[in-house]
Amino acid sequence: MIYKLLGVIFGASVAATFFIWKSQQVDHSLEQDFVELFERCRTSIETGQPFDSTGMEETEVWKNSKQNFGMSREQNAWSLPGSEFQVLFTAWTARDGVTRHICDIELQDERRLLSPVEQGLLMRQFAILQGKYVGARTHKLDPLYVLIPPVIMNTFLLAERNPRGCSVLNTISMGPDGYFFSAGSGEQRTKKCET
Repeated sequence: MIYKLLGVIFGASVAATFFIWKSQQVDHSLEQDFVELFERCRTSIETGQPFDSTGMEETEVWKNSKQNFGMSREQNAWSLPGSEFQVLFTAWTARDGVTRHICDIELQDERRLLSPVEQGLLMRQFAILQGKYVGARTHKLDPLYVLIPPVIMNTFLLAERNPRGCSVLNTISMGPDGYFFSAGSGEQRTKKCET
């Protein structure tokens, strides 16, 4: 009887260990993909260079992603093979004739619910990158940062304007229920580009 009980306990602990290990793998992959895509977005927008889609697959631009930013827009979407994220790159021209660029990271499955642990891991990765760049003085904290409850968000700015003369904002935001997630980099439309 005692051996059966020990067997059940041992089996349950092995199953629990495997489940935790497998969950950590998924979370680690989610974190890795987020960091890679965020860095590709940030680099493209901050340097004024085309988005580097090397090794990525072109995906469909969702209907609800086709926002009307201004007079005209061009959008492309890509994802890493097997990733739960996709990148949506938008070039939009405002009524003043200036074209600005936004690089958003979105979940490919709009119905995908991020767990509190996943939200924490993604927010942690963003904070690590924020600390790295703000600490290097290439970036700065956003003095106009406003928390809008219940959305969880964080931002930081490129310290100088990018080569196109635009102020660049890096951001992450998510809903506490796990259904909303958005991150990326963009040339701010609230500030005029100094061309």
